[in-house]
Amino acid sequence: MVDAIKEKRLLVAYITFEEEQHGFRCAENIKRALDA
Repeated sequence: MVDAIKEKRLLVAYITFEEEQHGFRCAENIKRALDA
């Protein structure tokens, strides 16, 4: 998905959360994602 956005020359930020899987469980990561 990120590559497709980049191909259209649009700005994209890709942030990974190593301790997360599919969805968020850690409150700190939820806040970080919402602030991004």
